[in-house]
Amino acid sequence: MASTLASCDNWEALPWRGAVDAPLRDAWDYLIALDTDAPLYRHCRWFELACESGAIIPWGIVIVRAGGRPIGLFPLRKRTPWTWETITYFSEGEPQIVLDRKQEREAWDGLLGWLRKQRGAAMLAIGSSADQQQTAHIRRACEAEGLYLHKKIERLPMVWSRLPESWEAFLATSAPSARKDILRAERMLYRDYPEVTMEHLTDEPAALEALDEMIAMYRQRWCHQVGGCCFDDPRNVTFYRAAIRWALRQGAATVSRLRLGEETVVVTTMFHVPGHRTLYEQFVGRNHQVMPNRYSPGLVECNHTTRWAIARGFRRVNLGLGSSHYKMMYAGEESPYYELVVARSPRSQAILSRLDRLLYLAKRLPLHMQYHLRHLLHPDRPTQLF
Repeated sequence: MASTLASCDNWEALPWRGAVDAPLRDAWDYLIALDTDAPLYRHCRWFELACESGAIIPWGIVIVRAGGRPIGLFPLRKRTPWTWETITYFSEGEPQIVLDRKQEREAWDGLLGWLRKQRGAAMLAIGSSADQQQTAHIRRACEAEGLYLHKKIERLPMVWSRLPESWEAFLATSAPSARKDILRAERMLYRDYPEVTMEHLTDEPAALEALDEMIAMYRQRWCHQVGGCCFDDPRNVTFYRAAIRWALRQGAATVSRLRLGEETVVVTTMFHVPGHRTLYEQFVGRNHQVMPNRYSPGLVECNHTTRWAIARGFRRVNLGLGSSHYKMMYAGEESPYYELVVARSPRSQAILSRLDRLLYLAKRLPLHMQYHLRHLLHPDRPTQLF
């Protein structure tokens, strides 16, 4: 294995050398096999593809062992000379970590033991978590190491939908108002647009074509905000195309597409681990120019996708962040989402978080200036930054 930055007790901090070497990949695969609930984005190949595209550049990986075997693996990147963060690439803020759940407390003890050994006022942003048991493990590890845990509830919760064994049972358990809206949307759309078609694509060329359409629609939707969207960076596009292609070949991805003739209306990307019963929806693209909003094509796409998921044995669907009305119509359940930051003390956390924020704003200043200048020159034109 690569030479270490430092080692003490049961942890080892491996510097990033540009690739995941064979021993580290073996440790990663071993932990993934133990964590049967690990979503696809926590697998080693997802991480490798993001690195290969240049979408992320890690600082290093902290690996924690017990009894000579790995129990936790934590890819990190550095934000400032004093702060680190877990990598959360395209995963709704959740850290891309892998753990032995039976020894999760010891794994967090090892990671925070590493943080305790760093010089000066160090801070680690762990990311977001809706797992209350995991938060409790982190809190106890902080107490053991004499560190401070700052827990801040996120503005947007994570939303899950539980699926029964049939579409009829799903409708029967839905609220009467939701059931009425769900059925009315589909009835109205097919009445006025009988040529509408719905596809769930696993064929690679067709899925990648739909993915490109989704990216274009997603960019169009978010082009007015400062900074645009994640797909304005071509490295992110390269990564996500590669991730979809890899997942399709594993039988672990589906791209849904609702079309009106030759025009694409809605596209959603979805991932799952083969053999598991949880489906993760990730990005949704919507073309608002094809048909009026009153037809609710997004609801119709959700109807088809829910029926498709039930037929394939999925019993939970991760609908992502934000309790939008349409998500709650599909038996959505909110999970509080906490942002977790560990520091040496409340004072160091307050100082470093403010400094981190100032550096972030300074880095984005040229972007804000560009955005506002274009808005002044062309107030009626959508602002595309890249």
